[in-house]
Formats: sequence, structure tokens, C-alpha cells
Amino acid sequence: MRMTLNATLIVMGSIVVLASVGSLGVQATAIDQFNVGGPAYQEIIMKKDFVADVAPPPINLVQPYALALESMSFHRTSERNLDRLDRLHAEYERKKQIWTNSTLPGEIRETLAKDVFPSTDKFWDIVETQLKPAIKDRDKPAIAIASQNLRDGFAEHQAVMESAMKLANTAVLADQSHALTTASTLQLIGSIAALTSIAILVLGLVMLRTRAIGPILRMSETMDHLTAGRTDVAIPYLNRRDEVGTMAAAVEVFKEAAASKARLEAEATQLRIEADKERLAIQAESEAAAELRLKQATSGLAGGLNRLASGDLTVELADAFSPEFEGLRADFNQAALQLGTLLADISSTAGVIAGATKEINTDSADLSSRTERQAASLEETAAALEEITGNVTSASGRADDARKIADIANRSAERSEDVVNRAIEAMSRIEQSSGQMSKIVGAIDEIAFQTNLLALNAGVEAARAGDAGKGFAVVAQEVRELAQRTAKEARDIKQLIASSNAEVENGVHFVQEAGQSLNEIGTHIREIHQLIQAIATSAREQAVGLAEVNAAVNMMDQFTQQNAVMVVQTNGASASLAEEADRLAQLLGRFRYPSYAAQSQQDRTAQVPPLRVVSSR
Repeated sequence: MRMTLNATLIVMGSIVVLASVGSLGVQATAIDQFNVGGPAYQEIIMKKDFVADVAPPPINLVQPYALALESMSFHRTSERNLDRLDRLHAEYERKKQIWTNSTLPGEIRETLAKDVFPSTDKFWDIVETQLKPAIKDRDKPAIAIASQNLRDGFAEHQAVMESAMKLANTAVLADQSHALTTASTLQLIGSIAALTSIAILVLGLVMLRTRAIGPILRMSETMDHLTAGRTDVAIPYLNRRDEVGTMAAAVEVFKEAAASKARLEAEATQLRIEADKERLAIQAESEAAAELRLKQATSGLAGGLNRLASGDLTVELADAFSPEFEGLRADFNQAALQLGTLLADISSTAGVIAGATKEINTDSADLSSRTERQAASLEETAAALEEITGNVTSASGRADDARKIADIANRSAERSEDVVNRAIEAMSRIEQSSGQMSKIVGAIDEIAFQTNLLALNAGVEAARAGDAGKGFAVVAQEVRELAQRTAKEARDIKQLIASSNAEVENGVHFVQEAGQSLNEIGTHIREIHQLIQAIATSAREQAVGLAEVNAAVNMMDQFTQQNAVMVVQTNGASASLAEEADRLAQLLGRFRYPSYAAQSQQDRTAQVPPLRVVSSR
């Protein structure tokens, strides 16, 4: 059902009024929600306050001061804390540049420039010039001085920050009050403007209904009468000088045209009858001539198609057709020419493909032979690796047995050392010499530890090189050097014992020598135990590595055998492709090609180099 202009005007006006009222309500709601002091604003302020409470601000020195105190109290965390202080200092410098160039009120920027930034720079200067060097040098007096200076600088900074915070809070409250006043004023102005717009819209709709829609409805009734054939109806609003008057003048023209139409229709009916008779006669003559030309064209085209069907691609329609069918003859000749050229190209390409497939077949056979030989070599390699793995595993077991025996000897030596140590403890006059011997024994232990590390490195080197002998040779050299250092420490012990001989009796001398000998035996037994343990560990790692290499070689053997099968399949496929290419060449040989197409085919065949499939050797 179509709506009239009157109804459309009323509906559209109502929609616009409702939309304006709705827009005004949405605008008022949005302003109420998002203005300064509204729910959304309060939510944002709350989150920013939370972030300010959780994340330490770069200008406030609470976190740097805490890190400085921790660095001065706990040296093990000083390096990490100094790095964090460097990052905080860099962040402060970045924020300082931002706030210096900001649009903050002049009083706040002046406070930052004169009070906040100087006190903060003073604090960081103490950190960089006093605290860091003192902590790195572990200079306790300098650390104490830096601590006192930092405490004074931090107290000065906190006092300045309290003053700056008061200024900032006062400025925020003033800006918030001004924003609330401005938002209320703008909201009132927007509401007045919206209500004024709605009133103007309603007044315009009423005037449009009176001045335009009513006259248009009456003109519509008049035009309905004219459509029904009543040319005696009077046209209203002819004396108006607006658009309605122009429309009335146009309807008057339609009225006069309708009257003229009635007169002309009778004359047109008679003329149409006479024209139909003449047209039928001319149409009969034209159809006879067109049938003759069509017959001539179809006859020539049928002959050409028969020659194409028999494989003669040299066919050409030389006899001219009538002008309307001359394009069809030219299209047929062009199609026959392109078909001959295309089939000649296909024939040439088929020959090239046939040659290439034969080359692929030959090279595939060669590749299959080489792949079989490679598979046999990999199988032999896998067997050799498996034998080597067994030998290395056996050596690892023997090394474990030797390690167990060394454990027993080590425990026996330790028990003997305990007996001698109890005898030595009973002698009160050798306490000072015993303390010095403990230092030397500590040095010997450190040398034994280094010997263990060198033995482990030798085991890693032997595992990587694949030749255990080279790695163990390097370890043996390092062990000999450590043995020399051990002998030197033993000589020092002997010198200390000799200095104590003047203060003890002959029995003490014998006990000292027995203790020295047992200590040397225990040290050597421990060194032997560590070396044997390193050898056992290296042998186990070699056994694991050889097992992995053996598995990898077996996998390569399987892949090589699969490749051999795929090469055989490829060889069969290339042979089948060569047969199909020969068959295609035979089929294309049934056609007769134009002389220029045949010559072009020979030239392309001569120019195309033979395809050679290169396989890896």
C-alpha cells in the first residue's frame, strides 16, 4: 500500500520530531555520563589514582631511595639494584623533559624548575658520584657518607614534593569546577537550540501542508478527470505565480494536448492502414533476397567445414559472400589458419616432450643403480657402528668396576687418616702447624676440584671428536701439571713438619711422617677415583652418542631404499609418458598443415635444444 504525500509528510515530520527529542535525550544522557564529575569521568579518575598508587612515579624518589638502601645493606643484590637505579634515572630524565615542555600552569612549572627538579637532580648526583663508586669498591666509610647524604637529599625532596602536590591539587580542583560550569552552560544552550528547531520544524510542516500538499491533491483529482477523457474540466490555480501555478499551466497544456490527440488519432488510424499494406510488400521482396544470400553462404561454409573434418587444415574460402556474411567467411578463414598454426605447434612440442622423456628414462635408470649401491654402503656402515657401540659399552662397564674398587680404596684411606688424625689431635704443641697444614690441604682440594673440571671437559671433547684417545691425552697432560702442584704443596707440608720437629720427640716425628704419607695416599686415591669416574661418564656418553648415530644411519638406510623404489617407479612413469608422446605425434601426423605453418614447425624444432635431466652423482 502506497502512502500519499500528505501521510508521508505527517509520518516524516513525526519521525523527525521524535528523532530530535530522542537525540536531545541521548545528548543529555551522554553529557551527564561523560562530563567532568560524571560516572565515566569518576571511573577514569579512580583507575588513574590506582595506577598512581601502584606504579612508582619517576619524579618521586621513594623507590630509588629504597633500592639505594638495599644496595648499601646487601652486597649480593647490589649489582641488580644498581641496574634498576640506572633505568629509573633514565626514566626520570625522560619525564623531566616531558614536564619541562608541557602546558602545565605557570606556577606549577616554576615550582618544578626551581624546587622539584633541582632537589631530584641533587639526589641522583649523589647516587652517581658517591653511592655507586662506594658500593663497587665496597668502601664502607664512603658508603656511610653517601647514605647520610642520600638521607638528607631524600628528606629535602619529600618536603618539596609536598608543596608541589598542594599546588597540583589546587589546580585540579579549579579546572574541575570550571569544566562543570562550562558543561552545564553548553547543555542548557543545546537544549534550547533543540527545542527551537523542533518548533520551527512543526511550523514548517503546517505551512507545507496548507500551501503545497492541499493544492497538489486537488491537481491530482483534475488530472484523473483528464485521464478519463473529460477535456471539459476546469484547471484550478492558473493565476498563482509559484510552483503550483506552473504545475496548473502544465496541466492546461496536457488538457489541450488531449483534445488534439483525439483529432489526430482518427487521421493516424487511416495512415497506419495504408502504411501496413506497403510495408508487407517490401518485406516479402527483402525476405526472398535474404534467403538467396543465406543459401549461398551456408553452401560455401559447409564445404569448408567438410574439408576441416577430413583433416585438411589448408582450407580457405576464396569465393566472396554477400556483404552481411563476408565477416563470417573472414572469421572461418582466420579460425582455420589459427587452428593449423596451433596444431603445428602442438606437434613440435610433442616431439620435444618425447625426446625429454627418453632422457629422463635413461637418467632414472642410472640414478636407480647409484641409489642401490649407496644403500649397500649405508648397511655396511650401520653394522660397523653397531660393533663399535658394543665395544664402547663394554669399556664403560669395566670403567664402572674400576670406579667401585677405587671407592673401596678411598674409604680405607679415609679410615687410616682418621686414626692418624686422632693421634695428632692428642699432641697439643702442634696446633699452629696443623692450622697451616689445613690451608695447604685446602689448596690441594681446590687443585683436585680443578682436576675434576678438566677431566669432565676432556670427556666432552672426546665425545665431540669421536676419538676417545685424543681427548684423554689432553686430560692426562693437565693431570700431570696438577700432580706437580700437588707435589709442591706436599713439600710445603714437609717443611712445616720439619719446623715442628724441634718441639716434639721422636715418636711425634714418626706420627707426623705417617700422617703425611696417609694424607698423600688419600689425596692420590681421591684423584684416581675422580679420573676413573670421569672416564666412566665419558664412556657412557660415548655409548649413548654412538647409539644415536647408529639409529640415524639405519634411518638413512631405510630412506635410501625407499628412494630406490621411488626411482624405479619414476622410470616406469617416464617410459609410459614417452609412449603417449609418440602416440600424440602419430595422431597429429594425420593433419595437413599450411606450408608456412609446417616451415615454422621445422624452425622451432631445430631451435629447441634437447632436454637433459641432470641427476646428482
